[in-house]
Amino acid sequence: MPAPKAPWEIHDHVTRENERIARERRERTGR
Repeated sequence: MPAPKAPWEIHDHVTRENERIARERRERTGR
């Protein structure tokens, strides 16, 4: 069983996912 991530690792992952989603949404609406 993998060890639980540290809070800052979770936040970093969520931030990166949110940036990726926001970028995809921006590209989709920009056309």
